[in-house]
Amino acid sequence: MDLHALVSLFDSTLHPEPEVRQAAEQQLQSLESQDGFLAILLQMIIAADIPIGTKQSVSIYFKNRIRRSWSGTQRALEQYAPINEADRTVTKENILLAIYSSPQAIKMQLTECLGVALKYDFPEQWPQLLGQVKEFLHAPDAQK
Repeated sequence: MDLHALVSLFDSTLHPEPEVRQAAEQQLQSLESQDGFLAILLQMIIAADIPIGTKQSVSIYFKNRIRRSWSGTQRALEQYAPINEADRTVTKENILLAIYSSPQAIKMQLTECLGVALKYDFPEQWPQLLGQVKEFLHAPDAQK
């Protein structure tokens, strides 16, 4: 997946013309089942050179994808593409950094994602979470 093409797609989801928005949303839905999709979305959220409006669009899409499919229940799998294990791992490894480094509007979206992952994966499938939290609490600028 090309990062620049994805930025353009997410920018199109903010377009004032409904046809442009709908076409972009359909393209994104066709891409979301590809391996690495969530990882690229997190990369976009963390990247310094992507406009805040685009990041907000990405974070909302990311949140909706996590809410719809993270549970892996039969009902979720019947309606939506599953989230593969590699994307789950990348998400769990990077969600705290993304929350930590994002503006408030994006933090709100990502915090909801964190809650979903915690509900379904902690502690059995996410034993390293407490170590990750400890790292952030001991970071030099953690008081900000």
